[in-house]
Amino acid sequence: MNTVSDSLSFDNTQIAFSYKSNSELRRSNLVYTFINSNRFVQFGGWITPILLKIHAPILGIIRATVFKQFCAGESLEQSASTINRLARYEVGTILDYGVEAKETDEDFDSGVREFVRSIEFAKRNAHVPFIAVKLTGLARFALLEDLHNGKTFREEQKQEWQKVMNRLHRICKAASDGGIGVMLDAEETWIQKPVDAAALEMMKFYNRQRAIVFNTFQLYRTDRLEFLKQSFDQSVKEKFVLGAKLVRGAYMEKERDRA
Repeated sequence: MNTVSDSLSFDNTQIAFSYKSNSELRRSNLVYTFINSNRFVQFGGWITPILLKIHAPILGIIRATVFKQFCAGESLEQSASTINRLARYEVGTILDYGVEAKETDEDFDSGVREFVRSIEFAKRNAHVPFIAVKLTGLARFALLEDLHNGKTFREEQKQEWQKVMNRLHRICKAASDGGIGVMLDAEETWIQKPVDAAALEMMKFYNRQRAIVFNTFQLYRTDRLEFLKQSFDQSVKEKFVLGAKLVRGAYMEKERDRA
């Protein structure tokens, strides 16, 4: 009889990559070989926007390599085949609508509609238990930075933040009604405080019976284990269920450069 630790082993690559064909594995190896080169990444980051701007025929190459490696599809419908394929190997999917760093209310409200559409899609697919949401897809980066730094807000900024929370409530309400989890992604350290505050407010509201809203804890940060413990203690004290997603963290190089 297999133990839980056996089934969760990350050392068995035959199991880990059994859903991929040999050609897909070769493509993955090629992609990772290139992106493991700092020179290639720097050059690619510089040249790609230029090539796209002059309409050079590189979209097909991008779609067949980097995009296919890291993205399920360009629409919910395209993503369905990847979701169903992973499901055959008992792997669930977190739907992540790739939007962030927007600046206008129109962009943010459009994002809300897409997140709600993702929830409706997840409700019809038993293999999609979660969606992921980035607060930078619902609020201006500068607003989050001012909040993080404790800057005194004028009335219009208070109203702007309330709009952000209203957008997040709309998403979490739809998720709660549909039984779908919402994982609020972590952000850069210099805007993380308002993300934590927003996650906490949503959990207090929607996590009374079970975890619907999850905060993300980037554990390369030396303060996050203590913050996780504090969050758990607060959830016990205030009688809500703590939703916690534990990750290594996504901004290590950017954080080092800033430091």
